[in-house]
Amino acid sequence: MKQYNKLVLSDLHQRLYQILPEYKPISSWTGESGTFKAVDAEGTVYLVDISRSEAGLRHEKRFFCDYQQLVTNSMSRAEAKRTSPEDNWNLTLFG
Repeated sequence: MKQYNKLVLSDLHQRLYQILPEYKPISSWTGESGTFKAVDAEGTVYLVDISRSEAGLRHEKRFFCDYQQLVTNSMSRAEAKRTSPEDNWNLTLFG
């Protein structure tokens, strides 16, 4: 969702939470080592590897997808979830 040619941060976060369920968002980082997902203001998604060593805290950011891919991936996951059998959808066909 764009607002005055800028992406809305809450929309980006919502989309980020819909993809890569195996990774926690970087906002949930509490000091542990691991890989986290993150999104920047342009909608680019990164995987961030965080580790601790004797030299201190180290992080490495890896590109995962751009904004268009984020939109596509988050919409397809949302659609799949919406139409899952557990949602108890009842369809009536009129003929």
